[in-house]
Amino acid sequence: MNIIESNMKHHLMNRLYLQDSSLGLGDLTFTGHLGSGNYGNVSMVSNKKNNFAYAIKGISRKQI
Repeated sequence: MNIIESNMKHHLMNRLYLQDSSLGLGDLTFTGHLGSGNYGNVSMVSNKKNNFAYAIKGISRKQI
C-alpha cells in the first residue's frame, strides 16, 4: 500500500536535498550571474554532488 504517490514522494525527496545543511561553498560551482542589488550580487551556483541549482547572494561586509 502506497501512502504517498510517486511524484509527490519525488518532490519531497528533492526538497530534502535542498535543505542539506552540510553543504559548503567548496561544494558549489559558479554557473552564472543573476543580478545585482544595493547590497550585493546574486549568482546561480550548482551542487557538485547532485547538480542541483541554487541562487546565492553575496553581500559586502563594508555595507553591513
